[in-house]
Amino acid sequence: MKRALTLFIVLALALFVISGCGDSCEKPYIQVGDSCCLDMNDNSICDDEEEIPEEEEIVPIEEPEVEEEEEVVEEQVIEEPEVEEEDDVVIITEPEEINETEEEVEEGPEVVEEAEEEETEDLSAMGKHPMYVTVFDIKDGNAALIITPNDKVVMINVGPKGIADLLGYNLRHEKKLSKIDHVLFTDLEDDNAGAIQELSEKFEIGHTYDNGVTGTSSTIRMYTETVANKGIQREVLNADKEIYVDPSIKVESFVVYDSAKKIKGKTDKILYKITFRDFSMLFTGDCKTDTCENYVLEADLDSDVVTIPAHGSTKASSAEFISAVDAQVAVLQNGADAGLGVVNAYKDSGATVYDTYKEKENIELTSTGSTFTFNVK
Repeated sequence: MKRALTLFIVLALALFVISGCGDSCEKPYIQVGDSCCLDMNDNSICDDEEEIPEEEEIVPIEEPEVEEEEEVVEEQVIEEPEVEEEDDVVIITEPEEINETEEEVEEGPEVVEEAEEEETEDLSAMGKHPMYVTVFDIKDGNAALIITPNDKVVMINVGPKGIADLLGYNLRHEKKLSKIDHVLFTDLEDDNAGAIQELSEKFEIGHTYDNGVTGTSSTIRMYTETVANKGIQREVLNADKEIYVDPSIKVESFVVYDSAKKIKGKTDKILYKITFRDFSMLFTGDCKTDTCENYVLEADLDSDVVTIPAHGSTKASSAEFISAVDAQVAVLQNGADAGLGVVNAYKDSGATVYDTYKEKENIELTSTGSTFTFNVK
């Protein structure tokens, strides 16, 4: 019985000790022998026994390598002073370049002006509008008007004395003109130059052109006096010459009589060829075969339109002359006494013939430089 009692007491004490120790260590602590230790990660191992700090020391060791890479980058940045030195070199040269640029800018307006002048010349050469030609219906005389593509007024002869009123009315009221820039005379006989004094009273006349023939005829005396009194610029054509009247057209003179050399056997005649781009017209005045036509056959007479020489006289318009001109249209001024054979000769050559005498009207032509049209009015 004693033995049983002793065993019971021992068991009771053991249970008491165990229960007392279990209650003394609470999480996160664990029982180790008769003491408690910290176990934060709940792995039944005291935290003091784990070697975690030694593993954490590895990370700081890699950081110096990163710092070395950054230092390399900084070394690359250090190279910028060399770039600045290059910039300094550029700065030294820039003033010279700027001066050259300024000089170019100063020269610029002159270049622009030259370009503008060239452009203006090109536009002038083309002309503002078509060329207009009027062959007047004048009894016993020759007179024609040309309004150039740049509005210059040119007359080929002015007709006989007494015609200025009729001619002036047409120029001023129908053509709205107040000035005649150029008068080209085929000769200084009355049927071509007789109206010059009367016409100069109605219009300002800029220039006249003739071959300088002198004489005692009333027409020549009146012409020379008019030119002097009105201050008209006179040019004597001693030989073939190109006359400038407008940049859009070309005026060629074919002089038969050389007044400077006074060549015998030739008359005081001048032919004029007007060319506007691809169009050309030949004004013949009173040129006749033996004294005029034969002396101009070597010139470039080829034209789209021709005025039939000497009012259609049978002493003019030889076969050689008609062939040399090769005109599409022939205009006869005051053809009352024209020979039928002469008119037919032009028709046979393929030309269309207009006659102011038969039409009883002025004959007007309009040319664009590539085409031309006729109108009788």
